Amino acid sequence: MPYSKAQFLSHHQALQVNQSGKIFYAVDSQSAIHSVAYLIWDKKTAYYHLSGDDPALRESGAGILLIWEAIQYASTVLKLETFDFEGSMMLNVEPIRVQFGATQVPYFYVWKYFSNTYFLLDQLQALRKRKNG
Repeated sequence: MPYSKAQFLSHHQALQVNQSGKIFYAVDSQSAIHSVAYLIWDKKTAYYHLSGDDPALRESGAGILLIWEAIQYASTVLKLETFDFEGSMMLNVEPIRVQFGATQVPYFYVWKYFSNTYFLLDQLQALRKRKNG
């Protein structure tokens, strides 16, 4: 986990106080937890905030089931139209998200112009795109 247990518990408590978070988990008949997912939301969007699987039980497909359950909950119970997977830098995660209809949305671009001519051409192209809409 990328932060401490105390930070997680504080985060969880704030979400519970604001009634804006729910934990989903998949358990088998032997009471083994296969997967967990933390869904949070605001007035407009549900966010697939945290998730994890027991590595020994990952092949059960419980993680995929929880994604589906979270989407259904966001849609039918919360009545939200937007479901945000919050992205990932892990290459093996993207194909799973795409199966649910997710589209990648970059949150920033970084580039450097090595030529003033290229910079001007790029700016002209951007203006043409905005103008043509």
